[in-house]
Amino acid sequence: MVDMGPPQSMRMGGTGAAGAQSTTPAPATATATAWASCMELERRLKAESRKRSFWDPEVRRLRLALQSAYEGLIFADYAYAVSKDVEQLIWKSVHYRPIEEFRNRLKIAGQAVAQPGPAGAEAQPQQQKLLSAYLKFLDEAISSYKRLVWKLQYVYGQCGAIGVEIDASVQNDIVQKTLQAPAGTAPSPSHLVHKFLIYLGDLNRYQATAMKGSRTEWTRAIQWYRSAAAVLPSR
Repeated sequence: MVDMGPPQSMRMGGTGAAGAQSTTPAPATATATAWASCMELERRLKAESRKRSFWDPEVRRLRLALQSAYEGLIFADYAYAVSKDVEQLIWKSVHYRPIEEFRNRLKIAGQAVAQPGPAGAEAQPQQQKLLSAYLKFLDEAISSYKRLVWKLQYVYGQCGAIGVEIDASVQNDIVQKTLQAPAGTAPSPSHLVHKFLIYLGDLNRYQATAMKGSRTEWTRAIQWYRSAAAVLPSR
């Protein structure tokens, strides 16, 4: 497994929408409660991750609950979520930590397969099982970020993200269950959309590496990075 270095998203730093570290606004009561819930889920996830496998059902359930809580905060109080770098928190806690664990395990599995004789052959099924689980995890993460980008532009208005296609059933569910921000008062979603497009590029880049340099995934990664640059050319 080739280590492609830190993700593009990790190299961007934790900045607010204007590109500099923002001052966190005083939250309303509902926002403060939502943020406290996110922090409690972070605490529980870290505690369980120390005791259980990263793929344990309870750990996976907590990751999904945390992702849902952070997403709820984004659409309840966009400015506060941006000031808290919620996009970085989602990426690190929900996606990148499991990715690192998968990479470590795949490296060990690759070393086992490289052993001469029967030992190497016997290790191959486990390696393939692990690789399949990793690729599925990346696919699910990609779907999650595409849905978020689509929903952000639906709620707060278009900001130039292109090529973001999601299933019609998912679109209909968002439209039916989500209120759009009033025209003229909605914040621009470009900051979070820009970050999420970069994460999409990172995820396709990881897929390409896992699939031994898949041209399709590399092409998709480049397209996401270009789309992010189109949303915020100054970044």
